[in-house]
Amino acid sequence: LLRGGHRDEARHAFEEAHELGGHNLRVNMPLARLLATGGDNERAATLQQWALDQLWRSRDKDRLAEAGIFAGQLFERLERLEQARKSYRLVLASHPLDSAAVLGLARTSMAMGDTDRAQAEFEKIAIRAGSRASTEQRAEAQLGLGLCWKARGKPQRARTCFKRALELNAKLDRARIELESI
Repeated sequence: LLRGGHRDEARHAFEEAHELGGHNLRVNMPLARLLATGGDNERAATLQQWALDQLWRSRDKDRLAEAGIFAGQLFERLERLEQARKSYRLVLASHPLDSAAVLGLARTSMAMGDTDRAQAEFEKIAIRAGSRASTEQRAEAQLGLGLCWKARGKPQRARTCFKRALELNAKLDRARIELESI
């Protein structure tokens, strides 16, 4: 059903399977994605957190990383930032160079007012690990660095980062808005 593009039918089938079989990784993980796509982030986060706990016990590092990043993103959407940070840190414990997890940790640190931590994490992507990160991730990291410098009262450094972000991704509207505001 999913491959055929029948998301509503697939969600219904996964929900029935969940009700009949309780907790099962093969059911909960796809169901969480379908629920999130439909806007039910709360239920999706609950299912994804359960999956993350199960994968931690199994020590399947690759699936753990995938589940942890998605859980972190869901918790960010729900503004449960400490849970998001915990999910990203769990990923980084087994995949220390995972760009999505580093960026997630940086974003949540910034949102929680920890500019020092946020800047250190953004720098890992923008400066040190640039070759491992995608162009979009490097652009997001430059945007984040610009926000850190802006928060520190360093408009010239912020401007440089916002310009770099736009050079990497011209569609990054937030960087354009921030650049115009300085």
